[in-house]
Amino acid sequence: MRVMTAGKTGPKAFKIQESLNVHGIPFGMLWGPTSYKNPWCEYALDNDCFHNSHKTNWWNIEGEYKWLKMLDKVSNCELQPMFATLPDVVGDWYATLDISSRYIPELRSRNIRPAIVLQDGATCESAASTGVDVFFVGGTVEWKWANVEAISTWCRENKTYLHVGQVNGIAKTVRCIELDVQSCDGSGLARFSDSMLPLTIKAFCKNPQERMMFQ
Repeated sequence: MRVMTAGKTGPKAFKIQESLNVHGIPFGMLWGPTSYKNPWCEYALDNDCFHNSHKTNWWNIEGEYKWLKMLDKVSNCELQPMFATLPDVVGDWYATLDISSRYIPELRSRNIRPAIVLQDGATCESAASTGVDVFFVGGTVEWKWANVEAISTWCRENKTYLHVGQVNGIAKTVRCIELDVQSCDGSGLARFSDSMLPLTIKAFCKNPQERMMFQ
């Protein structure tokens, strides 16, 4: 599983990458429109909808413009993103499905792999009906962890890439590893890297008893 983080650049990010890679753990960055940097490692693109969900009509006022501007920057980069998240509405699957569908052609035209963000009420079948083959598990905390196992099973059976967002804490990291999730992200590793980095490495220990000691 690839461990992704955002918000850290320069020496601290390089330290995280180096430490994870030494232990055979793939690293990546998840950048949104306000945090995007020239890529220097594997990365994916976010849409910043989650962080601005408290702002009324944010997407129409400024979010769409900033997202498209980021995509324009990416088009000039040799290293292309693993995927880019389509716009979503936090906690509302039907609204997410509606807005996401409008922007799939925008990413396809740029040869960027679109990812749809699963929100409360989502089904894998309805997400797959969009033609997108990258699922990004968002939603409320309760919904996400109540449904991630079923979603991961469906994705394995249907060869769909699965990313889980906001995976903070060792127990949740271990859970994603056990479910064969392809990648995850979380702010904890970036914000508290000195304490979280060794624990994240421990989460990948193959000995279940040793992993349990750090949950």
